[in-house]
Amino acid sequence: MPYTCYMRYATSLFLLTIALGSFTSKAQEKYVNTSNRMARWMQLHQFDSAHHCFSLDLKLAVSVAQIEQQVSQLESVYGKWETNRTPDVEFIPSIGWRSTIPLVFANNLLTMMLTFDSNGCVSNWMLIPRFTAYLIPDYANTFTFTETPYTFGKPGWQLNGVLSIPNSSNKMPAAIIIHDSGPIDKDGTVGLVRMYKDLAYGLASKGICVFRYEKRSYAHGNKLFMQNYQDKPYTLADEVTDDASLAIALLKTNPNIDTNQIYIIGHGQGGTMAPYIAKQHPEIAGMVLLGAYARPIQQSIIDQLNYLYPDSSQLNYQDYAYATKLKREAAYTMSKKFSMRTPKDSLPNQITASYWISVNAYKQTEVFKQVQTPALILQGERDYQANSTDIALWQKAAALRTAPTQFKTYPTLNHLLVAGQGPSKPIEYQTQGNVAESIIQQISMWMQQPK
Repeated sequence: MPYTCYMRYATSLFLLTIALGSFTSKAQEKYVNTSNRMARWMQLHQFDSAHHCFSLDLKLAVSVAQIEQQVSQLESVYGKWETNRTPDVEFIPSIGWRSTIPLVFANNLLTMMLTFDSNGCVSNWMLIPRFTAYLIPDYANTFTFTETPYTFGKPGWQLNGVLSIPNSSNKMPAAIIIHDSGPIDKDGTVGLVRMYKDLAYGLASKGICVFRYEKRSYAHGNKLFMQNYQDKPYTLADEVTDDASLAIALLKTNPNIDTNQIYIIGHGQGGTMAPYIAKQHPEIAGMVLLGAYARPIQQSIIDQLNYLYPDSSQLNYQDYAYATKLKREAAYTMSKKFSMRTPKDSLPNQITASYWISVNAYKQTEVFKQVQTPALILQGERDYQANSTDIALWQKAAALRTAPTQFKTYPTLNHLLVAGQGPSKPIEYQTQGNVAESIIQQISMWMQQPK
C-alpha cells in the first residue's frame, strides 16, 4: 500500500512549530470596538467623529467632506445605510491589524475595510461598493476565544495554520480540520463561503480548541505542479495524511489542550481520509465526517459531471469535450488497464499515476469498519458532491463496526453545509453564507458527551 512509506519517515520528520504571536482578546476587542464605532459614526453621518480616528497622514489625505461625499454617493445608489455586521478583525504580519466590516444598505451588502497603525489609529480606509466581506456567523462570539498562528510541517513544505483557543484556564478538547479535495486555504474559502473559519469560530465559542491550516496543494501548488510535471511520486499521504499527522503532533504539545480529547473533522476528501488517519492515530478521541465520499473519488467525479450536465445540449462544444474527456480518464483509472506506466496526460487533471494508484489502494469503508474510533457522520441532503449513495455506504459499513457511530442528515444543506433551496449548483457557492448553526451544535454536543 502506498502509505507504508509514510510510516517509515513519519517519526523522523522535523516539526517546525513556531508560534508567531497570540491574538490577545484585549487587542482584538480594542480593534473590534474601534471598527464598530467607525461604522456607526459613518452610518449616522457623524463624519467628524469618524475622521478623528484617522492617523495624521490619513487626515491630511482624506477630509471630512470627502468622507461625506463618498457615503452620500453610495446611499444614492444602494439606498439607506441601515446597519453593520460584526467586524472580522485579523492580524496580518506584513500589514498589521486589519478589520473588514460588512455594511447593510437597503438594496445591497457593502464592505468597509480599515487598517490600523501601531498607535491604534486608522491608517487606511476604504468603502467598497460591492460585497466581498466574510460575515461572521451570529453564533460566533469572537470575544470568547483568541487565535494563535503557527507554522509547521516537513522541511521545505511548511504550512501556515491558526489555533482558535477559548478563554479558559482549564485543559480543553481540540479539533483539527482536514480539507476537501483541491488547493484550499486554512479558512476553507470557496467563493464567498469560509466553511472552516465558521467551524472554528463556532466551536471555539463553545469551548473547543480548533486548528485549521493551509492544504499543501494550496501553499505549495507551484512546487507540486513541477514535481508532477517531472513524474515524481505523489500520493494521498503527500496530499493529506502526512500534514494531518503533524497537526496532531503539534496539538499534543499545547498546554491548553486535553491530549486525550483530540478530534479530527474531515470535510469531503478529508472525511474520506479520516478513517485512515484514525487508524494511524488510535489515540484520537473521535472523527467527524462532513460530506465525506464513500465511493471511489473517480466515480464521484463521473457522478458530479452527470449531475451537473445531464443533457449534453446544455454544454458548448469545448465544455462537452472537456467533460467527456474527464469522465473517460476517471473511468480508466478504475480499469484493469491502468498501471504505473500510464502517462499522466491520459489521467484526470494530468495528475501522475502514483496518485491514482494510492487512491485505488485505499478502501475507506473497509478501513472504517476496522478502526475503533467513535465517529459522527453529518451530510447535507442537497450535497451533490457527496450524495445519498455515500451516506448509505457509510451506514452499511457502520453496521459492521464495534465502535459507536452517529449519523444525521440535513434536508436544506449543501456540500459546504450552508442552507439553500432547490437542487444545489456550483453558482450558489458564490453567494455569501455560513455553516448552519445546527452543525456547530451537533458537533459540539457530540464531542463533549461521554463516548
